Order: sequence, then structure tokens, then C-alpha cells
Amino acid sequence: GMVYALARSVREGRSKLRYNLWEPSFGHYSLVRGKDVWRLSGVDTTLEDLDLRSLPRSYLNKLAQINLLVTRLVRGEEANQDLFNTLYAGAEFLTKSREIKEETLLDFELALAVKVLSALGYHDLEEESQSLVIDERAISRLSGVRSQVLSKVNEALSHTHL
Repeated sequence: GMVYALARSVREGRSKLRYNLWEPSFGHYSLVRGKDVWRLSGVDTTLEDLDLRSLPRSYLNKLAQINLLVTRLVRGEEANQDLFNTLYAGAEFLTKSREIKEETLLDFELALAVKVLSALGYHDLEEESQSLVIDERAISRLSGVRSQVLSKVNEALSHTHL
């Protein structure tokens, strides 16, 4: 699920959280439920094997587009391990891949969108999602059927009415 949390003064010199919070990042965060909002109370560890800060701007833009999709579609705070694993696999792919062609980057974005939609329960895309693994070989195979897959993604998104 998605939780929005409030974190005040975390960039100040006296903050114990300042070294562990940066965007974008994956990590283990401690949250406390307040009256109206969740508050960030601690960072146990960050998953430093994914240094997303050093990625090229074009890679970060693709992750941002997927993040916007997730933000639009996820409602509620219940955990969704499949969604987390999908997003993590996408970020991991980009950190391990250097010098991806623009066409492959577009195919990556589409593949990750299919996996995200499938993780969120869009069953029309389950068949495509099962055959996709976030690796360079699987993503390159997607280019041959890009238009068909893209039309299925657009159809699934049109059913959301968002």
C-alpha cells in the first residue's frame, strides 16, 4: 500500500535521520500513526545496494513516471509485497544497467507498468506480466509486441476513470 508520512526538520544538523533520508530511496522506515497523519520516527536501514542518486536523469524520469502511476492507482495502506518487489526489481535493473538505449528504456517503462498493473490486480495484463521478467533480454523481446501490450495497458488504465 501507500502511506504518506510527515517528516519535520529531517535535513537539519541535529536530526538523527538526515543521513538516511534522500529521494529516491528504498529502506526500512519506522512510522507512528498520529491523529491525522503518519509521522516518520526512525530509519532502521536503507537498502544501499541501490544507489539511485547516481543514475542518469533519463533513468530517474522513467522511475518517476512509474511512481506517478502507482500514486494514481494505489488506495489504502495495506501491504502489497508484489508491488514492492516489482518496483524494487525495476530500480535494481536500472542501477545495474549502464548505457541503455532510449528504445530499450521505453520498453523497460512499459514492462514495469505491466508488472505494476498486474501487481495491483489488473487481470487483463496477467498473461503479459507472467512472461515478463525485468531483465534486458525479456525487455528487448517486448519491442516486437510493444503496440499490442501498450494498447492493453491503455485499455486497463481507461477502466480506472482516473
